[in-house]
Amino acid sequence: MLRKILKLTWLDGEGNVVTDDIEYTTQLLGDNKRANAALKWTLTPRREHDGKTFTCRSENPALTQPLHARISLEVKYPPEITLKVSSDKIMEGDNVKFTCEAVANPADVNIKWQRNDEVIAGDHSTTYTISRVTREYNKDTISCEVSNAVGTTKSTHTLNVLYGPVFRSTIENVAADIGSEVTLSCDVDGNPKPDTVWTFEGSDAVLSTQSKLVIPQLTLDRAGRYTCRATVVGFPEISTDVLVFIKGPPRVRSDPVQYGMEGEVVKLQCVIASVPPPTRILWSRNSQHVDIDNNDGYEIVEETIAGGVKNVLIIHNADEDDFGQYNCSVWNAFGQDSMLILLKKQKSLPMLIILAGVIGGIVFIVSVTIVIILCLRRKSVIKDEDYGSEKKTKQSDSASSGDSDFKAEIRTASSLSNNEHDRSWEENSDRAQDNIFKYNPNDYPETNFPPKPESQVNNGYIPYVDYTRDYTPPAVPPTGGVRDSGLYGSPPQSLSDLSHTVDPRYRAGYANPYLRNSTSNLPLPPQGGVFVTSTWGGHHTPSPTSPAAAGQQPSSQGQTPAQNRYITAQQGQTHLKPGTLATHV
Repeated sequence: MLRKILKLTWLDGEGNVVTDDIEYTTQLLGDNKRANAALKWTLTPRREHDGKTFTCRSENPALTQPLHARISLEVKYPPEITLKVSSDKIMEGDNVKFTCEAVANPADVNIKWQRNDEVIAGDHSTTYTISRVTREYNKDTISCEVSNAVGTTKSTHTLNVLYGPVFRSTIENVAADIGSEVTLSCDVDGNPKPDTVWTFEGSDAVLSTQSKLVIPQLTLDRAGRYTCRATVVGFPEISTDVLVFIKGPPRVRSDPVQYGMEGEVVKLQCVIASVPPPTRILWSRNSQHVDIDNNDGYEIVEETIAGGVKNVLIIHNADEDDFGQYNCSVWNAFGQDSMLILLKKQKSLPMLIILAGVIGGIVFIVSVTIVIILCLRRKSVIKDEDYGSEKKTKQSDSASSGDSDFKAEIRTASSLSNNEHDRSWEENSDRAQDNIFKYNPNDYPETNFPPKPESQVNNGYIPYVDYTRDYTPPAVPPTGGVRDSGLYGSPPQSLSDLSHTVDPRYRAGYANPYLRNSTSNLPLPPQGGVFVTSTWGGHHTPSPTSPAAAGQQPSSQGQTPAQNRYITAQQGQTHLKPGTLATHV
C-alpha cells in the first residue's frame, strides 16, 4: 500500500531506469500510520561508470513534481592497454614500431617493454622500435606492461617475420653400396614454410616435393648429382646439390702429360676418384719410391674434393733429372689403381720477346688512338669547308642572278671575225661594266608590256626593237656612258651617241620580240645591206652600216616605219668563231 503511494526509481548515467539488482524496503513509524521507504541498487563499478551521475527519483501524489537525489561516482581502475604495430606484414629488414596506448585512473602510470618476458632496459616511453628486424625475431613476443596505484596490465604481440628460404645445415655427400637404400635430407627454414623439390642430374622431372628423398635401391644409373630446390613466395629460390656415390675401387683421372720449367717449382697432380676415401697414395719413379724429404726438394700436399682427393707432388727448384715419367698409385678398401704421368720441360719465352710484345702492344694502341682522333678532326674540318663553300656558292649564284638582270651580250660572226673589234669589245666592256651596274633601282620602275600578236609569220627574221612602240623606258638616264656591241661587223656603238640612253633592262637580248614570241609574223627584210634604226623622241640615228649611212635617204623624214627596221646578215661569206654566236645573260 505504501509503495503504491510512494514510488522510488534509480536512473543511470544515461537517464535510463534501472531494473536489475534493485531492492525496495519500507519501515513503519511509531504511529503506525507513516513509514519510511528505501530503494537499494547494487552494482559492480566499472571503467564506464567513472565520472557518471546516478539519480534517485521519488514520486508521490501529494507532490506536484518528483523529487531527485543525485550522486557522482568516481571509479579507480588499473590501466587498460591497446598495443599497436606499424604493419601487419613484417618483412625481414623492415623497421617495426610498437605503440602502447593506456587509459587508467589514476593516470600516473609506469611503462615497461619486454621481449620474451625479459625487460628491455632503458626504454619507458609509449613507443618501441626494432630497426631492421631479422629472422631471429620471428615468433618472439613483444610486451607492453603498464602499472598504476590500482594495478598492472600487460599486453603482448607475437612477431611474424617473413623471410626467404635458407638451409639449416650443409647437406653431406652420400656413399653407399649397390642395392642399398639411400635417404637424402633437405632441411630448409623459411617463413612461410618453403616448398621443396628434388630433381636428378639437372632434369626438370620432379622426384619428390618432401624435405626428404628416399632412393629405395641404389643402382649405377641412380648414382650421381641430386638437387634440392626451395622456394618461398616473394623471395629468391635457393638450391643445393648432393652427390650419391657407389662404393668401389679408386680411379686415377689425372692428365697423362704435365709440364714444368727448369729451375722453378713444378707440381704434378694425381686426381683420384675414390669412395670410400683412399687409404694409401704412392708416388714412384724408375721403380723407386719418391721420398718426401725437404732436403731433396720434394713435398706432397693432399686436398679433399667431391668423391675423392687430389694428391700433388711438389718439386722445388726442378733440374734436368727431375723431368721424366712418374707413377701415381692409390688403394682403398675396394681395390687399387695407378697411372703413369709424364713430366715434360716447358720452354720459357725469352724476356726480350716478352718485353717486345708488351711494348708493341702499347705502341699499337697509341697509334690507333691517334688515327681515330685525326679522322674525327678531319671530318670536322671537311664539314666546315663544305659549309663555307656552300655559303660562297649561294652568294655567287645571287650575284650572277643580279648580273643577268642588267647585262645582255650579243656577239655576231662579223663583230667577232675582226681581232681588233674583239679587243675593242673586251676593253670597252671592262671599262663600262662598272657603269652598267651602277644605277638606282628606284629610277627604273617595272614596265607593263602590251601583249604581242601571235598571228604574224616571221619567216626566220627577227624584227628590231622599237622602243617607242613596245616600251616606255624611264626618262632618267644612268650616269656615265655605256657602250653596246656592234652588229655584223659594225664597230661598237655608244648608247651615249644616240639621242637617248637605254635602261640596261631593255637592251637587245632582253627586249627582243623574237625571243618573247617566236611565232610572230614578220614581213620580209629589204634587199641589200644591214641597217639598224633607233628612234627616240622623233630622232632617227642610223648605224654606220645602214643604208642611210651609205648615202641612201630614208623613206621619210623623222621616224622610220617599224616594219622597215631589221637586222640581217651581210652579203658574202662570214667566218664565225666557234662558240661566239650566242646571247649571254
